[in-house]
Parts: sequence; C-alpha cells; structure tokens
Amino acid sequence: MKFFVKEEDRKPDPAPLKTNARAVVVVGIVAWALVLAFFVLVPTATPAGKQWWLTSCVFGIILGVFAWFKVGRR
Repeated sequence: MKFFVKEEDRKPDPAPLKTNARAVVVVGIVAWALVLAFFVLVPTATPAGKQWWLTSCVFGIILGVFAWFKVGRR
C-alpha cells in the first residue's frame, strides 16, 4: 500500500453523490424532538442529576433549525 502517489498516477476524483440534505436535517430534528418529548413525558427516564440530557435535546433542535436554513440556501 502506497502512502504517497505521484500526481500523474492518481485516479480522478469521483463525482459527489447527490443527496437530499433537507431530509436528513428533518430526520435529525424529529429525532431530537421525540427524545425531548419522551424525557418530558416520562421524567423517571432521566437519571437524577442528569438534567443536561434535556438541554442537549433542546440544543440539538436549535442546531437542526439552523442547519435547515443553511441547507436551504444551497
């Protein structure tokens, strides 16, 4: 296995895959929202002293909304 390949011996880069980034973002937002709803509706599921789990869900949703607008501009 070679770690260094001369420029003339390199194969061309493959074409990028076409994906639906908005669908991926929506799935992530829905997943964070479901986990947040579960923790709110079933308070015994959150271990004592681990309230940061709820905060993580909220920040996941916020970052997902940010990604929604960021991906929409492309």
